[in-house]
Amino acid sequence: PDFELPDQFENVVRLSEARGPGKALILSIEAPPVGFCKTQLVELQRNLETFARHRIKPFAVSYDFPDVLREFTRKHGITYPLLSDVDSSVIRRFGILNTHIPRDHEWY
Repeated sequence: PDFELPDQFENVVRLSEARGPGKALILSIEAPPVGFCKTQLVELQRNLETFARHRIKPFAVSYDFPDVLREFTRKHGITYPLLSDVDSSVIRRFGILNTHIPRDHEWY
């Protein structure tokens, strides 16, 4: 489904316009401080040329606020959109909300 979310620079990104004529790879992830998630986001950055050759544009969707995503971008040299979905509404629409974490857990 199409959606609009602010990116790490607080620009509103509409998926249907931002992805262009190719495909979109959408990854739902927490930016900091989880090491595994951080590694995946940096790995996406390292492979942007490969994605571009296949006409795939990556987007990361996170429940983090734009300022958190902006700091992560600055720290790790990220150049693709990190989208802020603070209430996880888009994450839920895509059916990719992690439901395995109990409500009383600190990461819920």
